[in-house]
Amino acid sequence: MNNLSLAFRDSGRPETGEVAAWPVSELESLIDEWIADCQARMHSKATIRWRIDLTGKFRWWLRQNELTHCGAREIRAFLNYLRVPHKDGRWGNPHLTGEVKPYTIHAYYRTLRTLFNWIAADLEMEGVAFRNPMKAVGAPVARMSDVKPYSADEIRRFMEAAKRSRNSARNVALIAFLLDTGARASEVCSLRRGDVDLKQTTSWVMGKGGKGRKIVFSPTVARLLFRYFRVERQSDDAPLFVSECGGSFTRVSLYHLICNLGKEAGVDGANVHKFRHTFAVEILRGGGHTFGLQAALGHSSMAMTRRYVELVDADIVSMHRLASPAARLLGKGGKR
Repeated sequence: MNNLSLAFRDSGRPETGEVAAWPVSELESLIDEWIADCQARMHSKATIRWRIDLTGKFRWWLRQNELTHCGAREIRAFLNYLRVPHKDGRWGNPHLTGEVKPYTIHAYYRTLRTLFNWIAADLEMEGVAFRNPMKAVGAPVARMSDVKPYSADEIRRFMEAAKRSRNSARNVALIAFLLDTGARASEVCSLRRGDVDLKQTTSWVMGKGGKGRKIVFSPTVARLLFRYFRVERQSDDAPLFVSECGGSFTRVSLYHLICNLGKEAGVDGANVHKFRHTFAVEILRGGGHTFGLQAALGHSSMAMTRRYVELVDADIVSMHRLASPAARLLGKGGKR
């Protein structure tokens, strides 16, 4: 790979470190090598699927813009492409017209940073000088205030829409399970009947990085699952929630189901991951502690869990400003 160092070019302003853009043709080969390395190192299937999907979209964008080199400037333009709406659709899909959520953009950024860090480390071992373009790309801001959990009224409308839907027993149980466990979409899609213990109201899921954990649900959800199982009789090897095709849901098909139910319910911005946010916020509002929430969500560090705490703290401040007992009962002058 040493001869590839000759292909570097200056992509802009040296004073900001924007140098050494990579030829797109060579970058595509390196992406393939990176994915193969992830597979050889036994990364989880979900991680590999995400990286294949993201780099596929990154390649599509590079080709669509007929770019020959990729450096910090091009990476920033790609992240900006995610940020803005597209009336004709994103990735060539006319249905994907809206903005990408800030946390999703941040996930794209982190994955590209991991890719270019891998390239830099691989080249360094071969003695090739490579100035990593990601060092000149600032991380997108992902504010917790951008996370909006479902309201109690929206959950009620979701459940009513699920009851009216064609597969009502499945959809009611699915909505309740998502709300009560905070499980990720990929985790729910991979669950089997045999993974769920209705008597103990627990289930075993395989999370990010191939890390398994126990999740707990309420007796209410257990009863809804039992009703669904009576309607949809399957073996322990069958998917927990059977799709219209008779197999497991994929993240995409689950996303479309929740979006469609959300439209029927009149809930704007409906998506699967929002149930996870709602679970976290409601656990904290109900008096749950952060260490227990971290374990329930499968977070490897407390950093993400603390963001939910910040969101709930902000929620408490807003609530108090709206409903302060002293402000209502005593008034500005301390008199009623």
